[in-house]
Amino acid sequence: MSVASFRERFSDSLCLSVYMSVCMCRLPCSFLALALLGSYAVQSDLGDYSAQEHGTGCGYIQDIKFAHRQGDELLDKIAELHKTHRYGALACTISK
Repeated sequence: MSVASFRERFSDSLCLSVYMSVCMCRLPCSFLALALLGSYAVQSDLGDYSAQEHGTGCGYIQDIKFAHRQGDELLDKIAELHKTHRYGALACTISK
């Protein structure tokens, strides 16, 4: 296994572990931290935000579970933050 492959698998595993811990209320998380983590998860799953593809509002992420008890306020904040992410910009930032 190459170093790059190991890093990718480790990163995926770590992200999944954090996601599951937050969803199951084992890892406390502030509203803003949860919204930011959720926006990164949406970015990873759905790619860059597109008004044509995703519409306005948070309807496009309504079926994704981010927390044990999530409401429209959290989904609105996640959608708002998702709009600010761009894959190329995130990739450059993460690689540095």
